[in-house]
Amino acid sequence: MFHRICCSLIVLFSVGASQPGLIAQNVTMQRNDLSRTGVNPAETTLKVSNVNANSFGKLFSLPVDGQVYAQPLYLANVTIPNQGVHNVVYIVTEHDSVYAFDADNAHQTAPLWHVSLGTSILCANIPYCIQDVVPEMGVTSTPVIDSVSMTIYVVAETIASANNLSTPKFALHALNATSGVEKFNGPAVISGSAAGNGSDSVNGKITFNPYYQLQRPALLLLNGTIYIAFGSHEDVGTWHGWVFGYDAKSLRQVASRCLSPDGSAGGVGVWQGGVGPAADANGNIYIETGNGDLTAGTAGGTSYGQSVVKLSSPQGLLPVDFFSPSNFDETNPEDNDLGSGGPLLIPGTSLILAGGKTGTVYVVDTNNMGGYNTTGGGYGGTGDKIPQEWQASNNLMFAGRIFYNSTLYLWPEGDVLRAYAYTGGTAPFNTSPATSNVSVASGYKNEPAISLSANGTAQGTAILWAAYSQSGAADGHNYPGIFQAFDASTLQEIWGSEMNPSRDYSGSWSKWSPPTIANGKVYLATFDGLVNVYGPLGPQ
Repeated sequence: MFHRICCSLIVLFSVGASQPGLIAQNVTMQRNDLSRTGVNPAETTLKVSNVNANSFGKLFSLPVDGQVYAQPLYLANVTIPNQGVHNVVYIVTEHDSVYAFDADNAHQTAPLWHVSLGTSILCANIPYCIQDVVPEMGVTSTPVIDSVSMTIYVVAETIASANNLSTPKFALHALNATSGVEKFNGPAVISGSAAGNGSDSVNGKITFNPYYQLQRPALLLLNGTIYIAFGSHEDVGTWHGWVFGYDAKSLRQVASRCLSPDGSAGGVGVWQGGVGPAADANGNIYIETGNGDLTAGTAGGTSYGQSVVKLSSPQGLLPVDFFSPSNFDETNPEDNDLGSGGPLLIPGTSLILAGGKTGTVYVVDTNNMGGYNTTGGGYGGTGDKIPQEWQASNNLMFAGRIFYNSTLYLWPEGDVLRAYAYTGGTAPFNTSPATSNVSVASGYKNEPAISLSANGTAQGTAILWAAYSQSGAADGHNYPGIFQAFDASTLQEIWGSEMNPSRDYSGSWSKWSPPTIANGKVYLATFDGLVNVYGPLGPQ
């Protein structure tokens, strides 16, 4: 049955492949493309037939100076000054470092270049941060690369001054991808304010406060602008959900949006399990928010708690539509964030997938997102005016979702891998999934980070890669990890780090950092000060 549903509607994937960034051997952004599908569809080396315990395994490790939360990025054929041409993997750390390594050479584990972006924030100096990122905070989000100008954009959190170790600042850096040299007179310190009468407003203004904010979602580069989203550290203090836009060439701020200016201080954060905002061909940006006040849809309301929000980049990040589930009043006080997972646009359609801690999947039409409705006219007996929704799991969902070849893959926390066929029509997904026989250990936030590689839609090439912790809450401390590969057409495991643990141990799990697949190798971040490199075994 699953072979049949996996191979349906190949034309849909082909339509989606024309979107910017979808087909590329380079990995220049988190989850590979603007739709955030999590797919590299240009992988020609790795196949189901050659990824097994005898022919595939860990090749070498790249040493760095701190924990890695961000997904590694990749550029092929980069000319490094005085060092020749290399395939390069880019890695950022919580110690506020950026590294460029040769992506292939097991005998060259020294970086091609390395830069420090400042002094990281020690959790000992800011007690609230020990709740989610320890022992230091530096670069948490995945950068984005402009492969035309050869610029890598990174947001770093550093101490504001050497005399004040407990006051942080965030800054946007633009680095030359060939050398690490700062460009465009950077960095630009991130700041902002918005008109509002929320509980922490002063003289009718809400001000961005770096002390309570966390820059978790990956960066987005869209039409010459870098977009940066913020949430909080485990809902501590006076914080808001913010989205900023900076011109990619001048680093001048060109847009900002507070998503709860008329709400209580502490709410409507954008964190998305580290997934970046998604974007469509018309310049609309899509985000999911966490719990907080919801006043949107009422006269003059401007707060978007528990919502999927459509922001128009041509209109300065103006919210132009939104969806919030009809059970808002039930989920909001329980901290059951809709925004624990990032948005995923279905290529070739106007549909977007969302879902969070309740385990419910929402399929929203971006042309008419449905707003917030508590009664009447909804689908599935709810008030939600959207094409489809279903209870995919009774467990939490974060960033573990992929769309490939008319199939949605989900792996909720403490659950099994699931695959849902896209069939189109009024109810676009078959909600009876194919499932794997592998489940992860239960534990809050212990949800696999997943990616998929394939050679287009060629049979026998689609592999789903998954990394998660063997135990523990993945709360910023180190827990032993597991790394696995599955045949995406059958959901059967074909390789795992535990098959030969002395050779292939994956290290301490990096919380929700998706594996990066490029040119026959897989790059896996860890919390051990290493990025492990896997690939076909043999002479290097």
